[in-house]
Amino acid sequence: MEKVSLDILRETVSSPNNSIVQELEDLTDKMSVDYKTNMVERLKAGVCHAEGAMIYSTILVDFERIGDHLLNVREAFDKIENK
Repeated sequence: MEKVSLDILRETVSSPNNSIVQELEDLTDKMSVDYKTNMVERLKAGVCHAEGAMIYSTILVDFERIGDHLLNVREAFDKIENK
């Protein structure tokens, strides 16, 4: 299982179109901003509670961090391959 996961990761981050990782990370950041804005509107409208909004916000931050980590992994693969 680990080997399969590493193969998929290697394939994604070292594909000929390396910019896909950057594009996905940028998209994740944009979506996070949009989702947070929508969450604030739901809070103002009383549709959701503060506790749920805090959890939701934490999850969005975690997704952003995952994107940042994937970008770092891609950059590390680039350095290894260019040696």
